Amino acid sequence: MLLMSNIGFWNDMHKKTMPNTKFLVQQDRTVFYDLIELSSLPSFTSDIMMNLEGVPTNRKIIPITDPDAHAVFYCWYLKNNEYTLKSFLYRL
Repeated sequence: MLLMSNIGFWNDMHKKTMPNTKFLVQQDRTVFYDLIELSSLPSFTSDIMMNLEGVPTNRKIIPITDPDAHAVFYCWYLKNNEYTLKSFLYRL
């Protein structure tokens, strides 16, 4: 399975929940996307990355519904910066 390196806590989650899976870990995002396009190996993605990079034409996207595969992120900011951050916060 193709996997990007430096994915934070997701790396530990993959090792714990998929202990028998062999991962081909990539450091370079360009190489990672080339391998997605040129191979039949499965990989993970997120809604954010699909919005930024698009969905590869040769892939079927299957949502992962397991509660362990979801995370909640928070953005904290100073109240006096709210106006400056308004467009950013709206996209979250």
